[in-house]
Amino acid sequence: MYVGIRQLLFRGVSTSAVVRYGIVAVLAAILALSIIYEMDPLGWRTGVLAPAVVVVQQGDTLWTLARAYGRPTADPRQTVSRIREANHLAGSLIRPGEVLLVPQS
Repeated sequence: MYVGIRQLLFRGVSTSAVVRYGIVAVLAAILALSIIYEMDPLGWRTGVLAPAVVVVQQGDTLWTLARAYGRPTADPRQTVSRIREANHLAGSLIRPGEVLLVPQS
């Protein structure tokens, strides 16, 4: 339910209380944004993106996933290695329907 400033003032809430509520709301927003910024989900600060979640399709290989989701200038062998590490794969065999994390940078 939205309560506007006028409604608060008409209910007998003091102006200083309204200001305190506003300050608390602004501080809560700043805190939430700073937490999100520190978590860095989009790689804004570090340049490292969250891994892509990929469902393996018929005909997919680690090599094709590395070429599709890795950086264009990256060596696919390094990306394949990173995919294997991220998913704790002992070998290169993947099956359709498997869900893999594919590092993107």
